[in-house]
Amino acid sequence: MKHPLTVLTLALLITAPNFGAARPWQTPPGHPDITPQGHPAMTDAPKPPPSDHPPIPAPPYATSVENLVNAAFETISGGRGEARDWDKYRDLFFPDARLYSAQVMGDTAVIGGMTVDEFIAREQKYLEGSGYFEKPISLKIEEFGHIAQVRSVYESRRRAEDEAPYTRGIYSIQLVESGGRWWILNMLWQREDPQNPIPDEYLQ
Repeated sequence: MKHPLTVLTLALLITAPNFGAARPWQTPPGHPDITPQGHPAMTDAPKPPPSDHPPIPAPPYATSVENLVNAAFETISGGRGEARDWDKYRDLFFPDARLYSAQVMGDTAVIGGMTVDEFIAREQKYLEGSGYFEKPISLKIEEFGHIAQVRSVYESRRRAEDEAPYTRGIYSIQLVESGGRWWILNMLWQREDPQNPIPDEYLQ
């Protein structure tokens, strides 16, 4: 049996749009350079401009990895004809974040990558028009310093009251803590199928 979870190494771009007082991709003023001696310095890293604005408090859903991942499930879920809070959904993601879907094609997978706005443009009509409820069965969270990764088994229903899900799958999510809050950096998922059932140990 093939392992259902594909690991991708993704490069993070430093440039990003202006978020006002909160610029999480930049080194805060007054912080020392902690690059190890002999390690190449990031000489092209942008420096934050002086600012008299106080830090922007983190929203409740961005104060922990678990809260942020659960917010991603909750935000896209809703009944038929129910509008989603897409502004909140955008705020879950780091600037330049990407979403990837691994579609199984025979013995291989075709990877579809998109920005958050491209995901919304592609999925909004389907999610709001048909009804869609997604929730995690399990969350395995690993954190180190300011980075984290999550493996989440999810299940999907057309209606919240449906007894059984119509599909399940696995998310691999990378996150970063910066600017006093957590952000989703990248998401990768694959649906379960007969050739790739979810291992029992992933459901615990």
